[in-house]
Amino acid sequence: MAAEPESRSSRRVRYGGVLALLVAVLVAVGMSQNSYGQDEPPTGAASASAQAATSDSVGSPTDVEKQSELRQQSALAGLLVLALLCVVFLTLMICVVLWARRMRRLTNQPLPDQHPGDPLWYLRKPVAKADDGGSDD
Repeated sequence: MAAEPESRSSRRVRYGGVLALLVAVLVAVGMSQNSYGQDEPPTGAASASAQAATSDSVGSPTDVEKQSELRQQSALAGLLVLALLCVVFLTLMICVVLWARRMRRLTNQPLPDQHPGDPLWYLRKPVAKADDGGSDD
């Protein structure tokens, strides 16, 4: 007997969880990037005075705060990339385990009965087909 094909609903259920996990990770990455969104630079005269103020005070506390915030953002980005790699690796491992279980189940099933055919098929004379009109050219 041949193995029954997997139904669409069971495939949809299995891949639905993976899809939901992928969407959740993408939403989390998008929200983390939006929460650390950069403010738009001021325009006009306020922009020039802000740039002059930041260029004069090289070692000001705002620079230290910006560096620590940048360090925090890069650490969070690295953590998110590491988490994404772990999720992808875990998903691939689960897929391999499920695939191996399915292959093991299929290989343990007996093969369907087959007709052996005529063992002396090569001794039979060819028969003219009705389509040809009986002529051999």
